[in-house]
Amino acid sequence: MSRMAALAGVLLAGLVLAGCATQPTVVEQARVEHVEGEYRVLWATRPPGSAVDVAVATSTNPARRLVARGDRDGVYAITLPAAPRPYFRLHARGGDLTVAERVLPLEGGRNFRDLGGYRTADGRHVRWGLLYRSGAMAGLTDTDYRYLGDLGIRTICDFRSTDERDRARVQWRLSEPPRMLTRDYRMDMAAFAALMTGPHSAEAITAGMAKSYERIPYEYAADYRAMFGELIAGRVPLAFNCSAGKDRTGVAAALILLALGVPRQTVLDDYMLSNPAAHIDSLAKIAGADDDPTAVAFARLPPEARRLLTGVQRAWLEAALRAIEAQDGSIPAYLERQLGVDARTTRILRTRYLE
Repeated sequence: MSRMAALAGVLLAGLVLAGCATQPTVVEQARVEHVEGEYRVLWATRPPGSAVDVAVATSTNPARRLVARGDRDGVYAITLPAAPRPYFRLHARGGDLTVAERVLPLEGGRNFRDLGGYRTADGRHVRWGLLYRSGAMAGLTDTDYRYLGDLGIRTICDFRSTDERDRARVQWRLSEPPRMLTRDYRMDMAAFAALMTGPHSAEAITAGMAKSYERIPYEYAADYRAMFGELIAGRVPLAFNCSAGKDRTGVAAALILLALGVPRQTVLDDYMLSNPAAHIDSLAKIAGADDDPTAVAFARLPPEARRLLTGVQRAWLEAALRAIEAQDGSIPAYLERQLGVDARTTRILRTRYLE
């Protein structure tokens, strides 16, 4: 090798090393686990093993308390009270990332969780503490109401039918209750009744639920339009719910995340969290009344059929999204035609709810 070639090789190696040395550290993903008062913050960086500072705060924007500096093992544990809700800020050389507990620690809550933290296609993240999804709130305790009151929830969009709300009434027991959006309607239970009467095979139930999901984006378009109107107006933090917090609510959450630019795979992953988070034992608990005919029929189903109907399957949400694309051509077209969320208002939503 000539002296010139050797020198060129040395220079090239030096440039590569210099590039590695200046490569910005990025926290690519993070999550919070909460068990009996201990919060464990877990994260991954690029490059792996990079130094991260950890700070904690009791809202998403205030001054933060540094609790760890230069942590390289990707996990930090700290004991804190559940209220006020802690948020963790991970600081690396390439930027900061906020993370919090996704499923809220409520005594009587059902599948109540935060949509914050999801990464969008353009590299931003959904803001924590502004967008919540839930099941029916009739079981909330006084402690739960105080906890949620501290979160400053301004608006609740309740997708339940008139009968559902009458059977499981919610009285927001705070001096300043949130704005409640409801719609009076009678739920068509024919399709669900057909699932109750059989056949009760996994294939039949899966197909029947997928068929029902195809109708959700259009049967509940008025509810979703009202919800997006609140988001566009900035009346947040906002929570939206149905009875189980998985079907009507699951489609609503998917539409919000897709409008914000969250990848479809991530949206499906969030939907699937309803399986471990819902904790639903019977339709009687969902309905709030043991004498409800549908609940009684549900209780008589085989255990496997009950398990399927109280959970979610990825294929069900995919069926709803395919129905949207078949009828309106695309998710953005549906958002504009059915919900009034056009390109301009989409930009407003992304400016307001992404960081």
